[in-house]
Amino acid sequence: MKAEDFYIGEYTIEDGEDLAGLRWFGVKVPWSKTSQLNLKNTVLPRDKDVVLTVVEDPQHDCWDPWKIICFYIAHTHPKAKKFYGRLVKQGAQCEGGKLKKAFGFEVWYAESGEGRANWNLGPTKHRELCKEIARLSGVERWEQCTGHALRALCVAHCVGSNMTAAEVATKVRHASITS
Repeated sequence: MKAEDFYIGEYTIEDGEDLAGLRWFGVKVPWSKTSQLNLKNTVLPRDKDVVLTVVEDPQHDCWDPWKIICFYIAHTHPKAKKFYGRLVKQGAQCEGGKLKKAFGFEVWYAESGEGRANWNLGPTKHRELCKEIARLSGVERWEQCTGHALRALCVAHCVGSNMTAAEVATKVRHASITS
């Protein structure tokens, strides 16, 4: 997702008393020819701009999407042109240390690009990240984890937490509950 398709704002009294003063972020989402949401194609026709918005939730500290987005932005390379950039290896002698020295703050997400479409999160990087997520999460055999295994683990945890089959299917984007 391109950084230019991301918006931040604050509601005013003109938006209604309930929203006045609350901050929001939005993502411009393209529509396919069949009017289905499509994040693969980032070119929008001028007459079909759609911005999906999320409003801050000051009542909940643990899962406020606004705070998560602010954290991401505060730790992203200043020249990043894409959202969800490559993770920077931290440490004084590593890329993270050099970036902190250059910019004066901790950079967790690298500058995007070098012209290659999947430079940040291509298949190899995805495999590495899945293993790292599993390792950090305390999974015993983290070396064997794949994206599919983590997805299956997510399904197992959802079922174990008494979610309905329809809720689980929606969470993992299965078209049918029989999957």
